[in-house]
Amino acid sequence: MEIATLIFMFIALLSMTIWYYKKKTFFKIGLLVLGIYTFSALMSIIFYVQPASVFLLNGKITFWPCLYWLVVFYFTFIPISKFDRLSFRTINYNINLIRIFMYIGVLVSIIPFFEQIVIISRIGGGIGSNFATGLAELHDDEDALSVISPLSRFLLKINTSVNDFAYIVFLVAILQPKIDQKIILSALFIIATRSLMGVVSGHRTGFVEVILKFCVIACIVWPIISNDRKKILKKIGFIVLCFFGMFFIVITVGRHTYYSEDHSNFTLLYFLSRYLGEGFVNFSQYLPYMKNTTDGYFCLWSEQWLLGMNPPEYTWEYSRGFLTSHQGIPQRIFYTYIGNFVQDFGFIFSFVILTTLPIVIGNCIKTNSYSIDISFLYLFISVYITIMVYGFTSYKFVTSHSKYLLYDIVFYIVLRIFEQKKQNIISNT
Repeated sequence: MEIATLIFMFIALLSMTIWYYKKKTFFKIGLLVLGIYTFSALMSIIFYVQPASVFLLNGKITFWPCLYWLVVFYFTFIPISKFDRLSFRTINYNINLIRIFMYIGVLVSIIPFFEQIVIISRIGGGIGSNFATGLAELHDDEDALSVISPLSRFLLKINTSVNDFAYIVFLVAILQPKIDQKIILSALFIIATRSLMGVVSGHRTGFVEVILKFCVIACIVWPIISNDRKKILKKIGFIVLCFFGMFFIVITVGRHTYYSEDHSNFTLLYFLSRYLGEGFVNFSQYLPYMKNTTDGYFCLWSEQWLLGMNPPEYTWEYSRGFLTSHQGIPQRIFYTYIGNFVQDFGFIFSFVILTTLPIVIGNCIKTNSYSIDISFLYLFISVYITIMVYGFTSYKFVTSHSKYLLYDIVFYIVLRIFEQKKQNIISNT
């Protein structure tokens, strides 16, 4: 039975989670990551048995793709496991640089924030019974963001480049001897502005990412901060969970209501289990039968763009047309982050990449240091850990979203320059 393979996947991940829970580590990001994938594996079983899933299943789930996925996942998990064993208690940063970036981020976010609030208030005739359905209709409209003015779209690009850094700023602010409320509120405002784009376009992705990233931040600061700070963090966490979780629920309920009008089997449980668990199902049943790879289109879109290769945008027509015909498998569904690499490079080359690269990254993590540079922390959390925590759905920087990766690299370079200047000053005194 095909479901036996999914049950095996769940048991394997659950066993890893229990093993890691008993392992002594200072930080617990690895436990969070394993818990996410274990829950996703459980939801894949629930998704598989839903009546509505018959439209998406081909009945060809086999064992070897799941085994392949588990082996690759183990290797990509190594850097996180090593990070959890770090012994740092302080973070090296330049507070003036942080304030400058946060003030810039707030200034460019003001107009887009309030414009998006106005747009959201008009969806479905306003906040009411038709609001959730209106969000579902926006999800199917690829031009939904066109309602945002050109000025706001430009400012949102700058906001996006500061967005990932705002999470690290929030982390640093919590660890400061005296909490700077202005910095914390600035970081939250920047993050909220970026996330509202998800409401305007009817997507849940941004809200899930915000919640997961704050969980990562909590895993880092929790062992370091005092009990008083923990109470503050709990309050902020509750507000974040309520605000962003509310939109996730509203959008999910809206899609359920919208699609169940024509299909009575499209239950709320089906929608939740599909979002949280279809990655494992799709990886096992479709990828072994793909006809061709996409030669880096999914994972190296920005690199192709920088080289002047003009890779096409990932539109509904392009994915349903050329890509589906080229690969012979469905598109615009979750294949997990490992699945997107397999789509690009095939099973063999992806195995080489995803087992070698984590070893290299892991060797860059020095477990005997009591302090850590904000540049490394930023890059590791904003890129690597983000790929992992959100990877139960897809690769975070897939296709044109890889432009965000370029923003992160630029930020990393700026942070490193300021760190080097600081070190030079110290060495000359």
